[in-house]
Amino acid sequence: MKKIEEARASIAQVLLGLHPGDTLPRTLELAKGAGVGVGTAQAALDSLEADGVIALSAHGSRGRRLVTSDTALLWRDSARGALTAVLPLPESREFAGLATALSAECAAAGVPLQLLFRQGSRTRIDQVASKIVDFSLMSLHAAQHAAAPLSWIPLGEYTYYARDAVVTITRRDQAPGHRARVGIDRSSSDHVALTLSAFPDTTHVDVPYLFIPEALARGEVDAAIWHRTTSSPVMTASGLDLHELSGAAPDPTLLEAVLAWRGEDTGVGSLLASTISVPRLRAVQREVMDGVRVPQF
Repeated sequence: MKKIEEARASIAQVLLGLHPGDTLPRTLELAKGAGVGVGTAQAALDSLEADGVIALSAHGSRGRRLVTSDTALLWRDSARGALTAVLPLPESREFAGLATALSAECAAAGVPLQLLFRQGSRTRIDQVASKIVDFSLMSLHAAQHAAAPLSWIPLGEYTYYARDAVVTITRRDQAPGHRARVGIDRSSSDHVALTLSAFPDTTHVDVPYLFIPEALARGEVDAAIWHRTTSSPVMTASGLDLHELSGAAPDPTLLEAVLAWRGEDTGVGSLLASTISVPRLRAVQREVMDGVRVPQF
């Protein structure tokens, strides 16, 4: 029985990467992948079908095809544990809204979800690439320029940064002059792109994003790109000013969020595609951003 369970987990991982209509690998290949005999592999496959996890159709010498599959149940059988994701720190309503929406979507589908939070898109990409997490929330720009090969689900415009959410921050009563010393966080490809776009010809000073307000207060930098968050009113009251961006609007790919995973991990892609409804996700995010839904994740 233990051998059948182990084979079932191995075969479930293979099936996660298939779509309805795809031809299954032959039983001998499934057996080799699971490290069991052909009979054990067939018994595992039969048990998945008997339990309603999958439905197959036979096509003689052309093998068997996948008719339907319950990806949430396949994920459970694959023994991969909870689906894990890393998101930006949920200090803004955009990110808190998406964390709430992801939690709601996975709970409704019966998929256990574990959320982690890390500042810096490059850090989050590294965690996906090194298999610490299954997927991440990042901007479309970050996904397109990642060193690791990623696949993603786009969530639409203004889901990463809301309209007019990106601003320039300075000390009070100071204009964000283009000759200023500008703080830049190189761990975030988004912050680098936004900074270079708004301040291409200036002195850039390396500052971790979360320390930018302190660097401004100490006079170490004169300006920086900032994301309006729930802390912005406190910062304003503490002697900092927020200014609308001048010049051209930010690259649209910096404003759109995506759910990104390792390109070769088709199981995660299939699970997300079957679990996540982008319209529902955006609706929940909007409720949180409008203050009509309490963030819960």
